[in-house]
Amino acid sequence: MTSDSYFYFFIIISISMKQFSIILAVMLAMLVSACGGFKSAETPINGTLTAFTAEGKASGDTLIGVKNIQGDIVIEPGDYTSIDADENLIFCNRPNGTVTVCRYDGTDYGTYDTFTRSASENNVFYIAVSGEITTYCFVDAAQIACRRSYLGKNNFFAETDSVWNVYDYTGNKVWSLPQSAMVIESVQTGELIIAVPEKGKHPKCALYTTEGKKIQTLSASRWRNFKKQFSQPSEVGTLRIYRVIPPKYVRLSIAPPVLSADEINQVKCNLYTKKYMEHYLA
Repeated sequence: MTSDSYFYFFIIISISMKQFSIILAVMLAMLVSACGGFKSAETPINGTLTAFTAEGKASGDTLIGVKNIQGDIVIEPGDYTSIDADENLIFCNRPNGTVTVCRYDGTDYGTYDTFTRSASENNVFYIAVSGEITTYCFVDAAQIACRRSYLGKNNFFAETDSVWNVYDYTGNKVWSLPQSAMVIESVQTGELIIAVPEKGKHPKCALYTTEGKKIQTLSASRWRNFKKQFSQPSEVGTLRIYRVIPPKYVRLSIAPPVLSADEINQVKCNLYTKKYMEHYLA
């Protein structure tokens, strides 16, 4: 073998060893990666639940699931952007913007466009929206689905089958509004009363609480004067809401009105006069 042959043989051997080194390095890297595996990250989302990550089928995909304090999986890993929870429900946010809601045992509560927590005093409820349907969700009551609704101070109104029903904020139905009913809202307090005028040329008008308890009946003249204060109503479908400053003769509840000192003295004077007249003119 000539010196040139030795030179080229050495180059071939050098190149082959270099390629072998590269292949070996790649194989070792793959082996190290395989030995390390996918490492799940865990994040507590409240006192009893933990969100964890899992490897998806496609390379680089990460799924999110939920397990309880005992380590049992309550929500299988899925394609969620994030998962959160409050004391009642678990909220799984999807890449398309919708929210899948589950109970603590993992059972499905529903998937919605939006799902918002709300509260009235100590009562927690949720407002779910899917397309044109709004659903009021209560922890210990049935869901109330409707196309139109109005939230008041102590009650909310939901229209179902062309009837406006009144609910309290625990989800219980308390009344169905008569067809001619108007909602009157006090500008000062936000209290609501329901006005149901009679039919006729000079109608009287009965006033009710939002629970359907009668407060008083206004004479035709008082009802006529009261209506003069009405501005343009807010309309939700067929429901009309008037925001006004009620005059003194309009009560907002079935409780007796609170009288001022002058009014109390006037009542006492009237009673004294009545007794005087009864005694001396009998």
